[in-house]
Amino acid sequence: MANSTAPLWPYAPRETVSENQPAVIAEGLTLHATPQAPSLIAPAAFSIQRQQHTALIGPNGSGKSTLLRTIAGLLPVTTGSLKVLGQAPRRGRSSIAYLSQSFQLTPNFPISVEAFVATGTYSTLGWFRRPTASNPDVAAALAQLGLQSLAQHRLETLSGGQLQRARLARAFAQKAELLLLDEPFAGLDQESRELIEHFLFHEPHTLTILMATHDSCDFGHCPQTLSLRHGQLEIHHA
Repeated sequence: MANSTAPLWPYAPRETVSENQPAVIAEGLTLHATPQAPSLIAPAAFSIQRQQHTALIGPNGSGKSTLLRTIAGLLPVTTGSLKVLGQAPRRGRSSIAYLSQSFQLTPNFPISVEAFVATGTYSTLGWFRRPTASNPDVAAALAQLGLQSLAQHRLETLSGGQLQRARLARAFAQKAELLLLDEPFAGLDQESRELIEHFLFHEPHTLTILMATHDSCDFGHCPQTLSLRHGQLEIHHA
């Protein structure tokens, strides 16, 4: 008779990473917007330490988004080596959250802010458990980004700034260690900008942040800057 016992492996197991390892380390890495496209930069080497805040700057088309997508495992590494939290990049890692610059919502999809944030807890659930808003991690995430009063609102009714806060709250509920942010402050209202800035840079968390930005005001929060220009990557320290 077949064993009908439910599998015990979690849906997306938490990763154990040595604290002595850099969050990201690249050697001889080139960037490709698509696997068949020519490289955007010459072979580059850089590292990002755990709990470090790093700004990623450069003109449009220089490869900022491509680098973030490569680290997130959405684009393959074709040249050089790249380790992210001790492993080769791949999709679906619970320890990494990637927030792209654009976020497409399905029209009329019936999901509340609270339920959306709760989906971030998938990484800590087993095979047959569903995310619930009663999870204390969800309540904590809503509070961190000032979303308690909007918890029951439909996601599609949010302003751009409120939606960005909800996306970050979802990453917080996910307990991601590495945040990859593509222009996180673009087009935000002042309240949302202040809340997000406080969450990212002034809360006592242990997040590692790599943030693509055009705003020089953001550099002050980042002791390291990666600059992509004219096919070269340069590293600057504050």
